[in-house]
Amino acid sequence: MRYVRNQGLYFATLPLLVPLPTRDNRAWTLASLLPIAWSFAIAPHAIGVDTHRFPVAATARLKALNLSGNIYNADQFGGYLIWSFYPQRRVVTDGRNELYRSFIAEDTQGRHDSRAWHALLQKYVVDLAVDEYQAERMTVVDVASGEKRSIPASLIRYRRRDWALIAFDDAAMVFARRAAFAPGALDPIEYKHLVPDDPAIEYLNPPAAKQEMARARRELGESDVLRVMEQTVK
Repeated sequence: MRYVRNQGLYFATLPLLVPLPTRDNRAWTLASLLPIAWSFAIAPHAIGVDTHRFPVAATARLKALNLSGNIYNADQFGGYLIWSFYPQRRVVTDGRNELYRSFIAEDTQGRHDSRAWHALLQKYVVDLAVDEYQAERMTVVDVASGEKRSIPASLIRYRRRDWALIAFDDAAMVFARRAAFAPGALDPIEYKHLVPDDPAIEYLNPPAAKQEMARARRELGESDVLRVMEQTVK
């Protein structure tokens, strides 16, 4: 019931499925206020878009950069991105999962198979990505030594030799495919050192990482992810 598109069905069917009382309506009116009070008590409420659920700052930065191309996105961001970019840029899914059965299967396979992932990007001609954070790291095996390493998911799904990190906030990271743009076009806007899905990562070049964090604060504003980065970088 938390998803907006289902609420119409809920309110339309409730009177048909639940018998409502015909007496002492005042008591039921007061009782109906309890769920409202409970919802306000358990979660913060504010005017505007929830910046922890939708990539508000990252989307604003992508819009300001005016980069063109189809956008790969996590399904929950689809409606917000369409609202922000359509028809100039299109997304691969808008969150109505019942209409995207083929894509969901391809995307699920791509998250476990790098060949399927690259095939998906080629099929949908993806040049930009607004992707969610994945808490779990991914395990890779060094072909030469056989050594296994645990790496943040973004470094595998968006290999830095092929993709540039150009924005991030508390909800998402934004990447641009290097081959889709002129050589050097992404250099001034790229965050070469930061890894937002592992904000406590140990940096090989801490001074350069700190400089990018300061730039991110100017360009993207305050975020919990950035705050953790600034607190943990040595």
